[in-house]
Amino acid sequence: MRFPSKVLVLLFGVVIGIILGVEIVHLAGAKSCPSNQCPAFDAINPGDIFAFSDAYYTGTVIGQINIAESSIDVVMFEVRYYKSRPESSANKILESLVAAKKRGVNVRVVAEGGEAYLGDSFEKGNKAGIDYLVKNGVGVRLDPKNVTTHAKLVVIDGKTVIVGSTNWNYNSLDNNHETDILVNSQKAAQYFGDYFERLWRGDAT
Repeated sequence: MRFPSKVLVLLFGVVIGIILGVEIVHLAGAKSCPSNQCPAFDAINPGDIFAFSDAYYTGTVIGQINIAESSIDVVMFEVRYYKSRPESSANKILESLVAAKKRGVNVRVVAEGGEAYLGDSFEKGNKAGIDYLVKNGVGVRLDPKNVTTHAKLVVIDGKTVIVGSTNWNYNSLDNNHETDILVNSQKAAQYFGDYFERLWRGDAT
C-alpha cells in the first residue's frame, strides 16, 4: 500500500518531533552555569551536565584547566594566539594551558593543520597559537593532510569533558553566539579520551 507524499512528509515530521521531544526531556535535567564559569570539580557530582553559551565559555574552560591535576587533552579546529590582542580570551586560554603544563599537568593538543580549501590565512593563524604552545613545552600534533579536524573538545583528568561549538579564536570567543556543555562522567571522558588517542596517533578515522 502506497501513502501519498504529503502523508509521508507528515509522518516523518511526527517521528522527528518525537525524537526531539525525548532529547529535550533528557536534557531538561542539565544545569546551566549561574556565573561566568561552571563550578570546580568538588562542586560537580558524577553525571552532572552543565550547559553554557557565548561569553561563559572562557571562564568555564579556564576554571577547569586551572584545577586540572593530571591531564588535559584538547582537540581544537582553531588555536589562535594574538600578539596584537594580549588580553584576548584566546590568549588567556592558551596561557592557562601553559601554566598547567608548568605545574606538572600532562597537556596535549591536536589541532587542524590546514587544508588547501581553508587558505593560507587559516594556517598562518593557527601557526601562531601552535608555536606559542610548543615554545612553552605543550605537546602539539597536527592532523594528517586531507583530513579536517573540526572538533572542539577538552578532556580533563579522565573525568570531565567540555565539548561544543566554540573555537579558540577571537571571533568565536569574544563575538559569536556559541553553545557548549560540561559533562562530569568517567564514561564520557573515556570515550572522548580514546577518541583523542586515535587522533594523537594520527589515525584518519
